[in-house]
Amino acid sequence: MPSSRDSESAAPSIDRFIFAGGLLLLVGVVLAILVAPQWSAAAIDSTYVAITTRFGALYVAAAVATLCFLLYIAFSRHGDLMLGSSADPEYSRFSWASMLFCAGIGTSLLYWGATEWAFYYVAPPFGIEAESDAALLMANSYGMFHWGPIGCALFFMVLGGYAQHLEIEGIYPVVREATEVSPSTALAGIVSLLPMGSVLVLLLAVIGLVFVATTYDSAAYTLAAGATRYLQADQHPARLHRVFWAFALGSLPLNLLFLGGLRELQTASLLASLPILLVYGMLAVSISRMLNRARAPR
Repeated sequence: MPSSRDSESAAPSIDRFIFAGGLLLLVGVVLAILVAPQWSAAAIDSTYVAITTRFGALYVAAAVATLCFLLYIAFSRHGDLMLGSSADPEYSRFSWASMLFCAGIGTSLLYWGATEWAFYYVAPPFGIEAESDAALLMANSYGMFHWGPIGCALFFMVLGGYAQHLEIEGIYPVVREATEVSPSTALAGIVSLLPMGSVLVLLLAVIGLVFVATTYDSAAYTLAAGATRYLQADQHPARLHRVFWAFALGSLPLNLLFLGGLRELQTASLLASLPILLVYGMLAVSISRMLNRARAPR
């Protein structure tokens, strides 16, 4: 096993075990969807039901535990501890907030903000009658269970409320376009009805490309860094390595959309988040040890 001094002097290289393991898992899922789409769709539906009915309390407990842990750090003796260098930051707070927004919820805000409610309206949970007033009420609130109240409020502030207005008033068939054609088609139709609609549709396409690019860039960078050995704090993973993971990641949601759309994407997110709950626990222990070591007298 190489020592820390050897690691600092060694040149960054691809970790073949992590690279091959992640690639084989991704290829296996994509091939299963392409070879047996009906079986894959049935398996994804059953997995979604199993996760949401058996592990729902676990996700809620994990979210509450994470919030309590962060509050503990903020109000403990570690709350005033500055992490990293005290020099002037490379990016301003506005730049960081913009990058986090674009890489985090920017795409979802535009894509699902106008149309996600339509799927809950035509297929509401808990035995509610489809396309009823109760279904519309549930469609407005059900998104809070995975976007949170702030995210759900942002969705309706941007385009969600306007999309419902178009549907209820009979101006544009948002529900039919979103559920029978595609959410992107419905989104383009909704935006085109705004003042200067043609210009806004073009702007929407550009913004969508920017949001998608930043999302995949951050995810590909993280995967490439995790699959690179001897990577120092001031170094970056190889550019071709990052590009490879960006294209590899793009293949999975494309195949999931081929199977059906929202349910498949939700199931993939839930399934991928299960092992992340364990990682969160490890991170909490690691952060606590790091903070205690930083506070220790030298």
